[in-house]
Amino acid sequence: GGAPRSGTTLVQKILNGHSEIFGGPEFGALPNIFNLRDDLLKAINLKKIDIYCQNEDVDHSIRKLIENLLFPVAKKQGFKYVSEKTPLNVVYFAEILEIFPDAKCIFVVRSPRAIINSLLQVGKRAQEKGIQVNTSYVSNVKEAIDLVYDCFQKGLKALNVYPDKIYLIHYEKLALQPQKETELLCNFLKIDFEETMINCNKNEQFENYVVDGIWYTENMYNAAIDSSKLFDWVNFLNPEENFLILKKFKNNKELESLGHNLQESLNEISDLLFELSVKNISNNDFVNAEKNLINMSAIDTRNNVLLNLGKVQYQLGKYKEAITSLEKSLKSNKAQEQDERINLLIKCLENIGDIRTAKLFSKKYNI
Repeated sequence: GGAPRSGTTLVQKILNGHSEIFGGPEFGALPNIFNLRDDLLKAINLKKIDIYCQNEDVDHSIRKLIENLLFPVAKKQGFKYVSEKTPLNVVYFAEILEIFPDAKCIFVVRSPRAIINSLLQVGKRAQEKGIQVNTSYVSNVKEAIDLVYDCFQKGLKALNVYPDKIYLIHYEKLALQPQKETELLCNFLKIDFEETMINCNKNEQFENYVVDGIWYTENMYNAAIDSSKLFDWVNFLNPEENFLILKKFKNNKELESLGHNLQESLNEISDLLFELSVKNISNNDFVNAEKNLINMSAIDTRNNVLLNLGKVQYQLGKYKEAITSLEKSLKSNKAQEQDERINLLIKCLENIGDIRTAKLFSKKYNI
């Protein structure tokens, strides 16, 4: 499991290349089954259905249900193991391991910018084809960010509880060193490495289940392991999307271990947002200037961003918002350009009719 578009399909193709593993298409129902389990256990705890069953009865029935649904096809074809790769399994790793204590979970992580860009590209392909996708996170960057963040947090939480039963695999490392990373994965699973695992570009058996032209095109699904597109997101994510992602994921130690220093990236994005806002102001595009400065002000106050934000909001007639920005500016940096901030603050107060407060400010700062 892992966030959607984190690389679970590639890992599944690799596993399916092993002679003992049946790695089919996404089953998709495990989250619903575990939600049912959760509802039943809560009802038992509230003494609503305890006359019918107890916790162990529920877990026994859930285990049998999953076994009866997933295992027969693998057994019929002579496979020893089943791999189920629905990405959102990551949210239920703990529950899966409670029901199947001998199971092994694989947590696939990838740069959040790459994941979110890939999700948004799904949305764009759907839009181009005029197809409605039921998942709004492929077209809404904030929803995509929240989904990926939630998957990261729940996966890492489960990993801390079950470090011997959950294997963390880095998509970037897998793409760059497929044999080495696959051998390490095999060691965790206690199976022998087989060369066919990394020669997994063509998988006609499950192609019809996966290729829909939106989530996967035929070329995408049948492509060989390729590291050349690891940073494609650079060409697609705009500064605002980049900013929102970095703001959410900054100070994430796991991402830092992957070589993603998000704080440095935040500083770069902040500089870019400031440059864009300066360009916006020079073109009298105060609406976009305000948006860029608001984004920038959320992470730092360099380059007098709050003062500039107050100026832009004043130009837009947003006097109350300008007052808030300018007051924050005074608190954050009282020494520099104080007179300009106070004068603009007084003008805003006068424009909203708060003459009394304007006079108090004039008196306080001798203006």
